[in-house]
Amino acid sequence: MLAGVSRANAENAGRVCGLRQHTPETVELLDIVAPTTAMAEVVACARHITARMGAKQLIAWMTPAVANALEGTSAVVSETEVVVPGSQGNGLPLGQEPRHHWWLMGGDTDFS
Repeated sequence: MLAGVSRANAENAGRVCGLRQHTPETVELLDIVAPTTAMAEVVACARHITARMGAKQLIAWMTPAVANALEGTSAVVSETEVVVPGSQGNGLPLGQEPRHHWWLMGGDTDFS
């Protein structure tokens, strides 16, 4: 887990990301805790750390809401067939409220 805090401006304080090196070549971005306006900054930092670790690839699993927040970071998005159970509430009106708003990443499935 990595953390960075800016004391110069309380509005911009707090950027945290979790990284795990899976192979010598691949690091996974497990989670991000930061304002959506800081996503590019967090991803740039994660890429820098990935390179410093000697890895060539930074990967992440994420829901479309997270992917949308990463626009402008030159991330390459690939669709998967992974379904978030219950994320559509079986089409019921109440279940549709969170539709397209799920903010999940690989760290939300990593309980080891």
